[in-house]
Amino acid sequence: MLSSIRRIKNFPLLAEQTPMLSRLRRRLTLRGDDGFTLIEAVVALAIAVIIFMALTFALIGGAHEVLLAQQNQQAGDVVNQLVEQARTVSYDSLLMQDSDLTNPLDPLGTAIAGCGCYNPNTDSTAAGWELLAHGTVGTITPHAKTVSLNGLNYTVREYVTIAGDTKATYKRLTVVASWTSLGKTHSRVYSTFISSTKRGLPLPNFKFTAAHGTSLTNCAAPNSTIGYAFTVKNNGARDQWLISTTQSSPSTPVAWSYYVDSNANGVFDSTSDSPMSTDPTSGLPTTGLLDPNGTMNFFAFATVPATTGLFQVSFTATSDAIQTYQQTLTTNTTVQTAACTAATASPTPTATVTTSSSPTPSPTISVPPQPDTSCPAVGTALTAGSKSGTPVSYSLYNPSEPSNTTASQSMPVLKTTPTHSTLYDYSTDLDAASAGRKLVGGTGDGSAQYVATWAYGMPNSSTIPADGNGANHANGEVSIYASTGGNAAATPTLTATLQMTSGGTTTTLATGTYVTPSSGWGCNGGFHKVWIYLDLPGTTITVPANAILKLSISSSIATYLAYGTTSFPMELSLPYTTAGMG
Repeated sequence: MLSSIRRIKNFPLLAEQTPMLSRLRRRLTLRGDDGFTLIEAVVALAIAVIIFMALTFALIGGAHEVLLAQQNQQAGDVVNQLVEQARTVSYDSLLMQDSDLTNPLDPLGTAIAGCGCYNPNTDSTAAGWELLAHGTVGTITPHAKTVSLNGLNYTVREYVTIAGDTKATYKRLTVVASWTSLGKTHSRVYSTFISSTKRGLPLPNFKFTAAHGTSLTNCAAPNSTIGYAFTVKNNGARDQWLISTTQSSPSTPVAWSYYVDSNANGVFDSTSDSPMSTDPTSGLPTTGLLDPNGTMNFFAFATVPATTGLFQVSFTATSDAIQTYQQTLTTNTTVQTAACTAATASPTPTATVTTSSSPTPSPTISVPPQPDTSCPAVGTALTAGSKSGTPVSYSLYNPSEPSNTTASQSMPVLKTTPTHSTLYDYSTDLDAASAGRKLVGGTGDGSAQYVATWAYGMPNSSTIPADGNGANHANGEVSIYASTGGNAAATPTLTATLQMTSGGTTTTLATGTYVTPSSGWGCNGGFHKVWIYLDLPGTTITVPANAILKLSISSSIATYLAYGTTSFPMELSLPYTTAGMG
């Protein structure tokens, strides 16, 4: 090496012109214990720290991602388990339970209970919501709960909604699992449709017959009550059947009440045989969905016409799945004042049913004591000139009229005037012996014991004109019959509310109240006729076709209502400029 240096020194010009060789010469002449400078060491350590820190953060981030992925997978397992459990229950029982809607583990509890709705896309009750599928008894309960898995707590919420059209034969199940990890809240949402699966033959196959071999030919006195018993047996795919009537004679049709024969014994029992369900679209009585080989037994009751002669009615059971599939039975009743000794009606029944003994379902409907009608009217009706449009009145009925029934909601609204003279007990579950409908007082949870409601589906688009008489001027009204059950000193406040539901949105159109004077009700046992004025908006109201108008009546204290009879023709009056309620 020294010889090399000497050779370089021997060529000074080359050494001066070559910087690399110059630096090499100086380094080779350093002492043996010389090395990197302090700055170089610090820089090297800084670079090492940066590299190790980056590797550390990458390692920690990777561990977090693995942890979150594991927790997310566990959440998916929890959600899938609940979905599979929901698929094992029957379609009709896949409901949320009314008493569980305000579950404290659900932050939306108060909101969904208030509107009966849920938006599965935003996990809220904001715009775009769907109606909840809920009932008094439901299998999705509790709908919000805590599930622990591998030491981590998941809050799981389940919602069942009706997607789109209420006639749809499927429901939407939405499951939301949320958990807290690393100081943040995470969630996983699963939404699926569950259909009403039909099994068996592809086309409707059923048998509609008179129950227990009873005759469809009968004899009855004028204005008496007559009953028939029927059976629908499903021999094919899962389906429901709608029951309708066609009256051949006399020309004025009568109203029929339908009851489920709960024990299928062919004998009507007012304490256990409940009214048949009504299809929300057609308004017709329905058997409900019957599984293959399922059977529905039911009664039909009506008041016989006052005129003598042939009373002929055809009952038709129509498949809801394919409505061209129908079966019809024709009943023939001879209305006569003489004693009925045998069935002499003509023509003979057109149905292929063997006639035998008189039908066993003889109704044993108990008539409650009829109320006094001597109480004076309270207030006066609005004059036609005070209303902005053409006033049209509609009668309010009970769905099981004429008969006793439990307290009902969404009762019928008809343009026909009442023809029945007897006021039955319309709230046997609240008062087993009193005529009329009982309200226990207050608004409570809005159920039938607190509020009586009547609903009407608009057959066509209608217009209620703007109130041209200024604000706070009533141009609609409800005439009701109310009693305080013998408490002449009572001072109830009666409230009427008119709402419209269209496109999933409910709007309150008008409210009105009647406040009893401080002197008291002033009538011991009878019913006052009371007018409640409805202050409709100062703008034109367009009621679309298929919208639902709903009238609700409530009272501040225990009160009885009477309606649907010749003595108590409770009415709703609204002004229209176009169409009307049909």
